[in-house]
Amino acid sequence: MALSQTGANYVNRAHVQSRDQLLARALDDIVSQTQAVATQTQASVTGKTAPPSAPTALSISAVNGHALATITHENAPAGTNYLIEYSSTPNFQNPVQIDNGISKTWPQYLKGQGTLYFRAAARFSTSAASEYIYFGTQSNPTPVSF
Repeated sequence: MALSQTGANYVNRAHVQSRDQLLARALDDIVSQTQAVATQTQASVTGKTAPPSAPTALSISAVNGHALATITHENAPAGTNYLIEYSSTPNFQNPVQIDNGISKTWPQYLKGQGTLYFRAAARFSTSAASEYIYFGTQSNPTPVSF
């Protein structure tokens, strides 16, 4: 018997119900509970979770070699994690990537690193990253000197 989940439905549900009521109730419960967990964790039953919306803004402050990246993400869904990347090139060749967890701020000492460009994205632990937002714009990232 093949099972595929669509809410609390599965292939051959009527057949199973007519043959074994206890098994049918158990399968209904398993399917419903799996769907509930997937919904609560933004996970997909298929294993492919859509990424959250992209953050709305990224600001960078640089003082005496110290950087502070601050991500703004309006209406961020629960469980959203953040990636921050910086690179010495505006097209982000060989970027340094920081998995910043759920924190929207990232302090780092970068003195002596020269000119850097920054971008950030959001993701769930089970998804790919959202689109990146840039300090500046994607076509013209703002350089920051350290």
